[in-house]
Amino acid sequence: MQLAEEPTKQRVWSGGVIRKPNPGLTGTSRREKHLRVVCHDRTIPEDCEEEEEEEERVERFGPTTVCHARDVNAGGCQTNNSYSQQQKRSRGPNATLRCVYTYEDKYSFRRILSGDDLLFDSHFESGNLLDARRLMFGDIRDRDKSIQEYDLNLHHDVHSIGHTQWFYFQCTNIRAGIAVKFNILNFPKPDSLFNYGMRPLIYSKEDAKHGLGWKRTGHNIAYYASRKSKKTNKRMHTLTFTHVFEHTGDTCFFASGYPYTYSSLQEYLFKCQLDPNRARVLRRTLLCKTLSGN
Repeated sequence: MQLAEEPTKQRVWSGGVIRKPNPGLTGTSRREKHLRVVCHDRTIPEDCEEEEEEEERVERFGPTTVCHARDVNAGGCQTNNSYSQQQKRSRGPNATLRCVYTYEDKYSFRRILSGDDLLFDSHFESGNLLDARRLMFGDIRDRDKSIQEYDLNLHHDVHSIGHTQWFYFQCTNIRAGIAVKFNILNFPKPDSLFNYGMRPLIYSKEDAKHGLGWKRTGHNIAYYASRKSKKTNKRMHTLTFTHVFEHTGDTCFFASGYPYTYSSLQEYLFKCQLDPNRARVLRRTLLCKTLSGN
């Protein structure tokens, strides 16, 4: 059984469920960025802020426990504050961040990168990576080519006020054996299932050649309060995890959950229409279109 190069179809294999990323549609088009946010008969109270929710939760239950996924049952947990401070100290005083990707690069220019930089992309259906910056420690640790670290920011969901609780992005220019630490910086919610054993998902094109689809990955996983947003003054939260790549020249997709795209839905509905039994009780008509034309 053969697999198409770019997935949207869902198939069941011995390795699990395969839902391939579809590059035909972009996660956040330029047109969507310029659409005006319209709120119909709803107001957002000033006191409904994540920071106050976090303070209330901490007052009632204590600080959020941050657990490494592999140590959930071993008691290897830290609090939000202690982990955030530990992260800052570990970077050192000479650390700098070098931009390696922004979403607008596709429309303007290709920036000059080092030969070992990961190449990021989110110009595919449901992709939502806004930018990526590589951490340079400014000391002897930069000589170790087997370890890299990146800070990532995500696009807000279209027509939402700062909602970013999922992720979906692509990496290329991969070397086998390299350990990459991803820090996704702009999550608004004060707690996450990643604190309780959940792990990110990865889809590898090399693994797909052997019938393996989406699978769980990552170690040293933590979700913790980090910084305040300069625009909203709300407390942001960071998800951090480390992944060791297995194949040189691979193309990998990372996601918070199994992607189910608009194209996947359209394909399913089309199959239902072709099914004679379902067609007897199924009628499909166009109700309306979204502001982005879907």
